[in-house]
Amino acid sequence: MNSRVLSRELGRQEALYVELTRQSKGGLQLITFTKVCEPLTPESLCKGFAVLHQHHPLLRARVVKNAHYKWVCDVKFSDIPIKILQLNNPLNFELEYARQAENYLDSEKYTYSLTIFTNDKGLVEWVVFNNIHAVMDGRSIMTIYLELDRLLLENYMEAKVESLPLQESIVSRLKDAGYVGEKHIFHGGEENSYNRLVETPAPVGERRANAIARLLNPDIIRSLAKIGKPRNIRITSMLCAIASIAAEMLPGLKKETEIVLAMDVRGLCDPPISIEHVGSFSHTTCLKVLKGAALNDFLDLAEDFQFQVLSALSKKTPLAKKLESVYKVSDIENMAAKPLLQMSPLWQEFVYQI
Repeated sequence: MNSRVLSRELGRQEALYVELTRQSKGGLQLITFTKVCEPLTPESLCKGFAVLHQHHPLLRARVVKNAHYKWVCDVKFSDIPIKILQLNNPLNFELEYARQAENYLDSEKYTYSLTIFTNDKGLVEWVVFNNIHAVMDGRSIMTIYLELDRLLLENYMEAKVESLPLQESIVSRLKDAGYVGEKHIFHGGEENSYNRLVETPAPVGERRANAIARLLNPDIIRSLAKIGKPRNIRITSMLCAIASIAAEMLPGLKKETEIVLAMDVRGLCDPPISIEHVGSFSHTTCLKVLKGAALNDFLDLAEDFQFQVLSALSKKTPLAKKLESVYKVSDIENMAAKPLLQMSPLWQEFVYQI
């Protein structure tokens, strides 16, 4: 492995996510549960992750905060928090999620942790990967596990591994590709830059995580795909249509007229970012909800959402965040400290159901 320590300044969104995680003691950490279906020892699993740690710079990253926020990729695998716990009962996802959410990752030391659950034979049953969202998004977690699966199958753990280069923030690469963003870092303006509906108003540092595990039945997904196929409407657009119809039926929520849709923008960058790299490669577009959504034909509504998404992808409408990396640390700190909007009980239930 190249001994040169890789580093770069964080983009503005990355910096905000890091600061939100710091002030909320873990509020923007991404927690992933992965079931292991073949016999695997904790030792073999850790060897595989050690190889990945050397291969991907952001797994070795920590934050240095001075005039700017900076990734410095020099964290050793031996410094990553790893717990091995034996399961005596089926894993309770909601309780474990809440426990993981209290496991604050100090970005100045490391950006991820591992919890390994074993069965009564000492073999791995579940792996919980907890990381700071500024470092990796969900698609990158999938890349990590696909590569880990290959390493374990090919018994590649003993080979020397070269580090991939450290990718620049996606902001500059989207700009180079001709995309434009809005005037502010978040849609809606600086005064409402990170407003989100919450159950109870509280300072960001007093918030605690809560999770309700829900999963759409595969039969529902297949049915939606079948319904949309004749008009080439994708499932994402249909789910947006369902959400907008449901939201309009709830009293007191008439002003909620947009959907913030996260997109994988690796392929939109210039040059495109290969799938082998891991990082935070998501950007958002805002979808306008037609008035009287509940009275519109469901597929017409989904088709309109799909048109808006394609309009953003084809550069006809701006993306929903400012494509600018210049910032002051004090501005990021103040933005992260802003309160969130209160969530009504009805909206809370709607979010849980979706």
